[in-house]
Amino acid sequence: MGFLTGSAVLSLLVFLLATIGLARKGVFLIVGLLAIGAAVRYGRPRQLDPSFNPLPRLWKWFFVAVFSAFTVYYLVTAMEPEYKS
Repeated sequence: MGFLTGSAVLSLLVFLLATIGLARKGVFLIVGLLAIGAAVRYGRPRQLDPSFNPLPRLWKWFFVAVFSAFTVYYLVTAMEPEYKS
């Protein structure tokens, strides 16, 4: 969940910097260093042991089947415009 919210915040930050005309290499460098510093200072430590039990084998195969079918569907749909030319 942190990756999703972080990517949304980063996108918003880049948009705001571009909107006010500050989208430059130096500004991104300073903002990046401030973000790294805040993560080091205020970041919480990672848990070493997983808090969830592993999924049963049946569920793993179910997810593999569903995601494989979606991958094939997505690939066919993405390649469709090239086939029609």
